[in-house]
Amino acid sequence: MSRVSSSDAATFFVERLCPEASNVYRLAFALSLSREGAERCVKRVYGHLLDRVDSLRGASTEKIRQLTTGLCWVEFRSAKEKIAAESSDLASFLAELPVAARAVLTAIDVLGLSEAESAKAFELSIDEVHAQLTLARKSLVNRFGTKLQSARQEEGEDGPEDA
Repeated sequence: MSRVSSSDAATFFVERLCPEASNVYRLAFALSLSREGAERCVKRVYGHLLDRVDSLRGASTEKIRQLTTGLCWVEFRSAKEKIAAESSDLASFLAELPVAARAVLTAIDVLGLSEAESAKAFELSIDEVHAQLTLARKSLVNRFGTKLQSARQEEGEDGPEDA
């Protein structure tokens, strides 16, 4: 690679690929249920991206997000080591869901992928994506819905008055 193309590749990596790291981390955490697992997955995904920088230069943000999501999924599924899940309300909730439901919920509701993009990234049918998303959202409402209602009521009672 020439010096100019190396510089261009580095700029592309920093400006277009690095901003996706937080999304990869969020998905990796939802899958692995631990910060350590998420960090390992992010490192592996970005190792793969380094090999593909030249072919990704013209890719849209959506295409890059779909690729990083798919790579994260593949890395999670191929990981040999088991890492203990963290103890937090979020990790506890996610642990109750099937891994596909965690992946789909995070991809769609956190990362902003469409159902079709998620289906492609996770190699699932649209019907399976929809079923997993429905399961995850229902579980989310069942687990946290009453807490949210209570918080809203308290906010309304104790919050600032409307003018």
